[in-house]
Amino acid sequence: GNEIEILSAGCSPLESLIDELNQWREEQHFSFEGENSSLHSNDDVRDEEDDDEDENEDGIQKGISTLQKMTSNILHHCQHYSMYRSALVRRQTLEILQAGFRILHGYDEELLPLINLVWPSIISNLKQEQNESVLAACFGTIDVAIDCGGKFMESRFIDDVWEQTGKILDSLINVQKKSKLSAFSKELCLSILRCLCTATLRLPRLASELYGKLAKLAAEFKQAEDVNLSLEAERLWNQIGEKNPELVWYLDAEFSTIRTPPHFLLRPLA
Repeated sequence: GNEIEILSAGCSPLESLIDELNQWREEQHFSFEGENSSLHSNDDVRDEEDDDEDENEDGIQKGISTLQKMTSNILHHCQHYSMYRSALVRRQTLEILQAGFRILHGYDEELLPLINLVWPSIISNLKQEQNESVLAACFGTIDVAIDCGGKFMESRFIDDVWEQTGKILDSLINVQKKSKLSAFSKELCLSILRCLCTATLRLPRLASELYGKLAKLAAEFKQAEDVNLSLEAERLWNQIGEKNPELVWYLDAEFSTIRTPPHFLLRPLA
């Protein structure tokens, strides 16, 4: 159908986007300001980082490095490519965001405004994307944003992500009940389950009512034929059990995941 085969050879996603930017700017009679900063020039990048790093007496870096500055500049362009006509470019753009968020992790003054800037385009992908491979990359980007942004992402996950995630998973569950999931559908399921695992770990005030829905979704995939799907669902199930053991105890009829009864069942009778 409309699926794409993701290219694994040749240039990296970041280099591909830079090439796209160069081509676009040449058409507009501009030159990309980063055209001389090749990703393969690691020695040059390290040399520039050594010159630019500002450390205090304890050796803690105060400012961001040249690599991080370059990453920030590139990420500012990504929002314009997340809805590009090419599905391959859309996926690569989302992968670039993932890599960029990780590079800027720990530098909240730089990272959080960037997440806020590109967030509307990420949500546009989430709600409009029809290509499962690109949608999987979208959930991967949300996953990394939650992991790096922490509680900054809490309201964004609950308000912008959760409802659409539930709809997508319900659709996939219905497909799984009728027939086997395609390779692209499995990739999407895995990406969503990983994202939900990260959300349960990194969002401390995740609304308690979501745990019940998350646990039911995890239970649906725990029995999946695909080993990777089953293991990821089991991981989500266990993490929810750590947060809300009573809920998982009641949902797990076979008591196969949490061996010890929850504390309220161990209270002595009056």
